[in-house]
Amino acid sequence: MNNFNQEATQEQVNNLRASFCPFGWLDLQAAASQAINAGHTEHWVSEQIEEWMESTDTSKLSDIDPVYVTMDAIMQEARNEIEEVCELDICNDLTGFDIFGNYLDSHFDAYLKDEEIEKLKDALRKNEVDISELTTGTQYYLSEIGITIESINA
Repeated sequence: MNNFNQEATQEQVNNLRASFCPFGWLDLQAAASQAINAGHTEHWVSEQIEEWMESTDTSKLSDIDPVYVTMDAIMQEARNEIEEVCELDICNDLTGFDIFGNYLDSHFDAYLKDEEIEKLKDALRKNEVDISELTTGTQYYLSEIGITIESINA
């Protein structure tokens, strides 16, 4: 195969790959990084994306934000564990616990107010929750919104 055909073939392969995966490398890196920080793997990310697509009847992969989906799954995991140990649903009993989704610029704490974070800290203290005994995902989520073992013990 001559150079022209190899270059044309590589371009076609790259185009085909892009049609299967419409996200940029940095978006995928950010989603994987969020998952790894929460104690999960890249395979977990793809499972979350598949579940998200199914639950929202989204038929095109290009219509979702993989970083948002990953962060939402992490927050829901933390939400469930916090509700289990504190009987407090951070999304229904408090306000601002949501995700600002914008691919690489997605944030856990964009809508949070200090007083809402303090209410969660108070609930963790009241229920004598040892953050170090929570799952890695919940610990990661709490640290991302500014709640650490030190801030609970202060």
